[in-house]
Amino acid sequence: YEGGTPNENTKAFYSYIVDAAVDFRVGPSYLQRLQYAVFALGDSVYGDNFCSVGRVVDDSLKKLGGTRILARGMGDAQYSEK
Repeated sequence: YEGGTPNENTKAFYSYIVDAAVDFRVGPSYLQRLQYAVFALGDSVYGDNFCSVGRVVDDSLKKLGGTRILARGMGDAQYSEK
């Protein structure tokens, strides 16, 4: 959102997923029945932080056993279709 942080509506979900992915009490099969897709929105002017929230969520869901059903998409605010 700003500098690679989640927005207000996403903070609780983001924190939960990221924390669960590194919690030793939560195993790698926690979300084994989850099939998911991630489409991240960002602005490439942020460099390394471009779509970082979406990348972290995608990685965390995978660590928790989820199955990605589509390649991660990333939308760039710098691109406009005419």
